[in-house]
Amino acid sequence: METDDIAYRIDCYNCLELKIDIERVAEKLNIKKPFSVRDAIEIANYMNMEDNRI
Repeated sequence: METDDIAYRIDCYNCLELKIDIERVAEKLNIKKPFSVRDAIEIANYMNMEDNRI
């Protein structure tokens, strides 16, 4: 098995987890899809806060 294949699969799982986190934060902030740039910045700022609970 190639190393690149393993790295791709691990990255794929991390992307799915990140997508789920983004959707949870958007729901909590009452932001609907499709996200605008302003919405994306608001979501990113919320996710980067240390004391938040998703």
